[in-house]
Amino acid sequence: MAATAHGERNLTLRGVTRSITFDVQYHGQSRFRGTCTRLAAKTQINRRDFGVGQGAAVQVGAVR
Repeated sequence: MAATAHGERNLTLRGVTRSITFDVQYHGQSRFRGTCTRLAAKTQINRRDFGVGQGAAVQVGAVR
């Protein structure tokens, strides 16, 4: 079972910076060609918090 922790960093998209929290899982270490630590991180953001996806509506279907 992987150990889980929480991390917090700043993310900047299109000039907008927000603090995000993400879950980090530790998956062990390997000593093949030096020491390597295996981690996985996951988060979810709302793109509108960064000004992405607020453009004009997209028309669906045939244009006449």
